[in-house]
Amino acid sequence: MRSNFDPTIPRFTQDNVITKGQKTRAQVLGEPLAINGKQIQDFGYQVRQLDEMLRANGATTRLTIVDDNKVEQDIRNELVENLKRRADYVIVAYKRDAVSQRGGGHISPLGAYDAESDSFLVLDVNPASAGWVWMPTATLVKGMRTFDTVENRGYILIQSP
Repeated sequence: MRSNFDPTIPRFTQDNVITKGQKTRAQVLGEPLAINGKQIQDFGYQVRQLDEMLRANGATTRLTIVDDNKVEQDIRNELVENLKRRADYVIVAYKRDAVSQRGGGHISPLGAYDAESDSFLVLDVNPASAGWVWMPTATLVKGMRTFDTVENRGYILIQSP
């Protein structure tokens, strides 16, 4: 059996991706950092921090912060159009307890859209905490339309090169 793995091809790992972003690994894990002049613990990534790190690694992205002015239909349309392009990706940042899940802020990719149920397939990256789930658009938007440290959460559209 032939393998496509080639050890000479550079791979993206947490050891080489995080270092290109503005937030250090220690800060991602909770070391206090200055935000708006205050030292706070900011575990993980806010959606804007994640977008910045993706761009620093060469990704072409479009960040959308989901505030009260962002219309649900526009969000649905943008996510669906992105998912139609096989080489493009969507990452959503939402608050778990706002969508009836246990936990705080969370980031996951979307895998598909089902028009009949008006739901997105959230590919949870932490299967020990929550499995993949079809989440209704209104519920997903509600989870993204929550505050995280300095601004609301949202989503990142990632375009293929």
